[in-house]
Amino acid sequence: MDKPLISVIVPVYNVEKYLKCCIESILNQSYKNIEVILVDDGSTDSSPQICDYYKEKDDRVIVIHKENGGLSSARNAGVRIAKGEYINYVDSDDFVSIELYESVIKLILVHKADMACFNSVKCRSEDDVDDYSDDTGEVKIFTSEEAILNLINSPYRRRKEFNVSACFSIYKRDCVENISFPEGLLYEDGYYFPQAVLNAEKLIHIDKTFYFYRYNPASVMSSGVTEQSLKSIDDWEFIHNKVKEKFPQHAHYAAKRWITRLLNMYDYLISTSELDKSGDCKNHIIKRINENYDYFISIADDKIQKKKLRILKDSPEKYDKTNFSESKLIKMINKTKGRILKRH
Repeated sequence: MDKPLISVIVPVYNVEKYLKCCIESILNQSYKNIEVILVDDGSTDSSPQICDYYKEKDDRVIVIHKENGGLSSARNAGVRIAKGEYINYVDSDDFVSIELYESVIKLILVHKADMACFNSVKCRSEDDVDDYSDDTGEVKIFTSEEAILNLINSPYRRRKEFNVSACFSIYKRDCVENISFPEGLLYEDGYYFPQAVLNAEKLIHIDKTFYFYRYNPASVMSSGVTEQSLKSIDDWEFIHNKVKEKFPQHAHYAAKRWITRLLNMYDYLISTSELDKSGDCKNHIIKRINENYDYFISIADDKIQKKKLRILKDSPEKYDKTNFSESKLIKMINKTKGRILKRH
């Protein structure tokens, strides 16, 4: 069986505590035909030196040192020089199973798939990992249409077949050649992953855990809602528009998620008003609702959502005084300090 080259893109920013574990989990793979592109995104700790050490140690390692531009900028810089037939992303505070590339590329080639997705699990260290004994090892085959419907309609769970995280997949280069991560936004995976799914003809999901994502209090995933994230609320509008282009008969499913995204963020901003002192984000949401009001009302099948849409259109001041912020969802968002918003 062929051993195609896999390019592994690792964006690096101030992760000296975790970086060695991440890099070694990749270099120690049973599958050897890989190139590891470490993109030092302006780190100010010892991460640049760690990257250079592994470059000298292993000729499969390529290092880019660049000014800080954020996660998307670093990933895009790595992909631009990647030579692999397949692309994978690993965040530098995470690590992967040493069987990842051997197991997944074999199944990609057997099934002639354009993309393969696999399970992930949260960990606190290499020795403190959440349980994943419910993995079955089953391989499911999907068309692009089936996969995008799964992404849109299936509730989040650890073993969800299609999760917006870019790291839990290996992509044939053809699927991602003409797409990039949006720079200057959070939730960047929500813009990238659906496009890859729509570009693929055949996808597989492997019900096995190969990716271990670390709970890092300093990471974007744990930082709650920030000024940057307030500029990043149109991801489901983007997904809706992409789905509408290829599968217009399914666009209304994405529209439901778009409505939920806008309303949930608005409710969250009411409950934590210090995050949007200027009111720009709330005004942006109201504008989006007004521009798409007739469409949203025709799509929304939840009475509460329709009520919210009507009040926001007619009287945002009245909406702000209505006790929507006491809903179960908003309590959950407050409890997790906004991390649920990353889950889409």
